[in-house]
Amino acid sequence: GRPKEKALKILRPYFLSLIKLMIERGGTPDDIEALMSFLEDCQDRQQLQDVLGFLFQLLFDHQDTPLMASLYNAKGIVRFLALLRMDDPTVRVVTLKILGFLIGKMRRKNPKIESDFAHYAFSSVTHTLQACPFDEQIYAALF
Repeated sequence: GRPKEKALKILRPYFLSLIKLMIERGGTPDDIEALMSFLEDCQDRQQLQDVLGFLFQLLFDHQDTPLMASLYNAKGIVRFLALLRMDDPTVRVVTLKILGFLIGKMRRKNPKIESDFAHYAFSSVTHTLQACPFDEQIYAALF
């Protein structure tokens, strides 16, 4: 069965350290796919918040890694858009920050090639936000 809350709290730091190790060592496409699948399927909101926050910090610390490259593509952006639709405001805010970072970094990397894709990503984020509840946390994250 599912571990108790106390056991999850004990395991969470180990899980986060495994993610960090995976990213620092480069991570294979399968590793990145597993991480994204975990984010989409995670039932424990606290763990999802922790992993997203941790991922956001790692994106700043490890900007030129295979993780970043795989998250720049449409599949990575679309998967984060799915997280943006969740009911949990904290998950939505951190996801919005991750999307903003990825789209901004993508545009700085190669403005000519990535301009259309960045426009698509910004439009998709806007459309997703319009379809979801808009609360003070989202408003604060945007401004």
